[in-house]
Amino acid sequence: MSVESFYLGSGNLIVRRFTFVNAVDTFKAGDLLPFATRNATKMELYIHDQTVSSENGKLVFEDGKVTIDLTDVTGLVHNRTYSVSMRVWDDKHPVNGQLFCHPNMPQGAFKVKAVKSEM
Repeated sequence: MSVESFYLGSGNLIVRRFTFVNAVDTFKAGDLLPFATRNATKMELYIHDQTVSSENGKLVFEDGKVTIDLTDVTGLVHNRTYSVSMRVWDDKHPVNGQLFCHPNMPQGAFKVKAVKSEM
């Protein structure tokens, strides 16, 4: 599981790539997750009991790549690491979406560490 840094009090974004770990359907291991190709309509990230959503522009996605803006997330504490989960809504999962990142999914899981932006 990898750890991404979020610099408190800054506008720095997290850019994360997502690929298939194993072959699935017509996709090979290493292929980018097809968010745009499968007509994803919405994506959410859950961190520290808060939701970050593509509906307000805080998550921007394309095939295999998600740009995450955590600047509106409150209560993050310096030097603490937070688990995240993510869900996407697309043609195959239009009602409840599908989790593709969760602490119990070791292939896609990651954490966010809050870091002071000042030295």
